[in-house]
Amino acid sequence: MSFTVQTASNVVSLVQHTGKDAGTATSSSLAFNANNSAGSAESNRQSDKLLQVRPEPCKCRSGCSASRCRGTQHGGDITRTLPLQLTFLGSRNFGQGNIHKVITIDTPHLGSPLATNLLMSQNNCVRNLLAFGGMPSFQSVQVVTSMGPGALTLPAAVGDLVDSPTSQALLNINTAGQGSHPLPTALIAGIVNSTNLAGLANTNTLGFAIHSYCGTILSNPLAVNLTPTGWPTVFGEENDAIVGQTSQLANLNADPGQLFSNDGSGRGFLHTPGVEPLGFLGPTVLDPGLVPSQVITLLNTPVSSQVFHLLNP
Repeated sequence: MSFTVQTASNVVSLVQHTGKDAGTATSSSLAFNANNSAGSAESNRQSDKLLQVRPEPCKCRSGCSASRCRGTQHGGDITRTLPLQLTFLGSRNFGQGNIHKVITIDTPHLGSPLATNLLMSQNNCVRNLLAFGGMPSFQSVQVVTSMGPGALTLPAAVGDLVDSPTSQALLNINTAGQGSHPLPTALIAGIVNSTNLAGLANTNTLGFAIHSYCGTILSNPLAVNLTPTGWPTVFGEENDAIVGQTSQLANLNADPGQLFSNDGSGRGFLHTPGVEPLGFLGPTVLDPGLVPSQVITLLNTPVSSQVFHLLNP
């Protein structure tokens, strides 16, 4: 199987792959990662080093006919696409689908301005340096299979998370009427503060190098703002350094106990350990502690509770 990867700067690279997992060539979740035979981004198996670092986008515990899923970061969006699959509702699950409830953690339900900015030509220096460091930002991929001539063009992970204009992938899961089986979803959001951002001023970090070269010299907007005071302006609201609070909560109000902004020591919660080499400081929502404990609580909370919201599709 052959993959032609299209980046925002129109630089095309070819990845040859002969196995089941597509896009495992040191790509990140900002890149295209899949676990399929025809390029469908059904599951991001490789870790996203910026937008989703862990290789387990959804953990499911099986019941009689349904599962409880924890969607970490982009895995929550992927989980929400499952009801759009033709085989989701069937006789084997009594026409109710295989998902009983969903718990999302810092999921970009509405996308992220970071994805939008990464694909802008004005930030090509930032994008190229991140790619050089093993964190490419893919806008689309072309999949060539043995099923016929021509290539199937699919959006990649960064393209899927663009918030302006909203990507088709996000429209599919957020537009009323797209599907007939809304998923009961509890939404957890993490928020950083100045303590988490202080490390961006460290001259020994990758982030400072990007800021100095791409920002100070080449005036890339993202690099200019890669500072303790500048980074919050990328989002214009509370955020976890990668995704804004509004997107994490799917434009809903935070339920009691679902918004994490203080770990007890005055530190907020970062989206992922994958951005720590840039200078961002933890803890992250994926670290042991408050957030995992809340996930366990939600797994044992009845789906009829008001913390579970019916989200499209």
